[in-house]
Amino acid sequence: MDQRGGAAAPPREEVAARRAIGTLLEKLGAEDWDEGVVDLLLGVACSEAGSLLSVASRLRSNSGRSGPGITAADLRVAVEMQQGPPPSAPEARRLRDQCNAQPLPE
Repeated sequence: MDQRGGAAAPPREEVAARRAIGTLLEKLGAEDWDEGVVDLLLGVACSEAGSLLSVASRLRSNSGRSGPGITAADLRVAVEMQQGPPPSAPEARRLRDQCNAQPLPE
């Protein structure tokens, strides 16, 4: 809350992040969206980033390396670990068929 009793304005970093998400949605062809979409995407992005940074930090500390904090290489390894191996071709087909069998919303 601000001193006048209203809600405080969001930090400019959050405003910039929301603007970036809106730009991404536009580039993906969305013409209009509920503000909740931006909230959810921002939350997911922050959660995923926090998770990856946590893994990268543990990897770095377990490696015994010194120097500056987390590096891009640490983060790349964390991303690769989170993604895991791709499914086999038969499994990918099964998952695709299962997804395609779901009825579309009305």
